[in-house]
Amino acid sequence: MAIGKSMHIKVDEGDLINRHVHYSEAPFPDSDGKDAPPWDFKPVLAAPLHSREAYEAERDKIFRKRWINIAREWEVLEPGSYIIKNIHVLGASIIVTRGADGVIRCFHNVCPHRGNQLFDPNKRPCQGRVRTIMCAFHGWTFDLEGRCLKISDEGKFYDLNRDKISMMKIHTDTWKGQIFVNLSEQPTETLEEWLGDFGRELSHYDWGRFEVAAKWEAEVHVNYKVFIDAFQETYHVSFIHRSSFTGEVEEDTDPYFNLKYMRFFGPHKALAVPSRGSPETDVRQRVIKQDGENVRQGINLDGIEDWGFDIDVVFPNFFYNMLNNQYFTHNFWPVGPHKTHWECHLYLPRTDKASDLITREREKCLLRDAINEDLSTNEATQVSLNSGHIKYLHYSEQETSLRHHYYYMQQFTK
Repeated sequence: MAIGKSMHIKVDEGDLINRHVHYSEAPFPDSDGKDAPPWDFKPVLAAPLHSREAYEAERDKIFRKRWINIAREWEVLEPGSYIIKNIHVLGASIIVTRGADGVIRCFHNVCPHRGNQLFDPNKRPCQGRVRTIMCAFHGWTFDLEGRCLKISDEGKFYDLNRDKISMMKIHTDTWKGQIFVNLSEQPTETLEEWLGDFGRELSHYDWGRFEVAAKWEAEVHVNYKVFIDAFQETYHVSFIHRSSFTGEVEEDTDPYFNLKYMRFFGPHKALAVPSRGSPETDVRQRVIKQDGENVRQGINLDGIEDWGFDIDVVFPNFFYNMLNNQYFTHNFWPVGPHKTHWECHLYLPRTDKASDLITREREKCLLRDAINEDLSTNEATQVSLNSGHIKYLHYSEQETSLRHHYYYMQQFTK
């Protein structure tokens, strides 16, 4: 079942945010026939932010059953190229490869003989190019489509039919340069259906004109939902980012840096961050560009005048942050109830101009410093939550996107 189109909900015109809040028209799969609104506005239980029970439910009922972003097409650009992705929450080591036919496929990094890893990190690099895939333990060999080509000393096996043996395939699809997998035996929807109108709205963005310019990753001692919460609201900008985003906060008219709109598409969402013309914004919006042009489609869905960028969230753990002249992504991978493996990729326009290359370096530093402020804060927050003394969280209207995330967590883990 596809996600419905977004629709406008009429509310009090004096309400700064909710005059620009949109929800999907159709119920989403597994939501008991209910769309996200109306939510209750009571305090939210804090236990799921540190409990083992919540982590295991999310692992088994969400991460192992939904479409999850694990890699990017440029990581396996040429036929024969491969990369190994070890995803703790999926309980999987995954081979991502591009076959001789140009098709991207994913397989469990497991030999069907006795379960040895086909790409053992102690014996082979975790990325490269190959013509065939051979198990280092006993030499069983497969092609890039997963078919078994050779079984060492095949004649000594009992009733073994090589034509019926293959590498273990994982349901794989791609969207705008990103590679998604679904570990279900039979997914309940396609990737296109999973993204629905959210994917159709974003698809107009000119993804092809950007290249990866920087990458950061870290093991952060924080529950991944605490981590995500800090990246899908702007309530904190006036405080934790006051020095890194000087000039963005308007003390008189909007001292708490409200989001300009929230669009909800089933479990996914698009959030608009304002822009106030600070030096940092000037760099992002006007200097980093190609041939004087900006991307205009797939972003700023409400046509907001003082729009800065969109935070686009693919449930449950993948973020696009989309600007006119760049975008960056976040993957938040649960490693346990108190730890997250975080990855960030920054994409900037292709250029060979010296001035643009210098500007790119400045932009890397701006993003790095802002994220660093969030990382240290989140780890301190997790220490408090782990104590168990905090029973409830209190969300304001500004934090509707957080409440939305928990709503779908509850729906999918029933």
